Amino acid sequence: MSGVNLTFSVRGAGDADLAGSLVRANERVAQAGLAAARASLAPHTRTGETMRSLNARIMGPDGVEFYDRAPQALFLEEGTRPHEIVPRRARALRWYGPDGAPIFARRVSHPGTAATYWLSRALEAEADTFERIYAGEVEGEWSRG
Repeated sequence: MSGVNLTFSVRGAGDADLAGSLVRANERVAQAGLAAARASLAPHTRTGETMRSLNARIMGPDGVEFYDRAPQALFLEEGTRPHEIVPRRARALRWYGPDGAPIFARRVSHPGTAATYWLSRALEAEADTFERIYAGEVEGEWSRG
């Protein structure tokens, strides 16, 4: 199955006193990361499938995994090389031109797609936010302890 995965891990998560704080922090990081990723994906919402399949998995106190299982998510993230497109079940490909008239072809030479790095860039841009979330939760735990 294609898609894209990015994981944030927390060092020292094995400390029992910090585990609850880190789980809370990971939940907040997941929400902030998903919001940032959805915002960066906004230009690529023709069908909405990539946005709908975007998710985060909280790995207890150990970190957060962001993933998107839509087949095109990986192509948006990493781009594609030039390739040929041929019909799978039909005898011809069909799409609509700028004037709305259908266009038919037996094969198309696709020039490739530039990588957008939509997920990795969105999460990297939130690194300061993630750091503040973790710092706030850990400081809160230490002030209680």
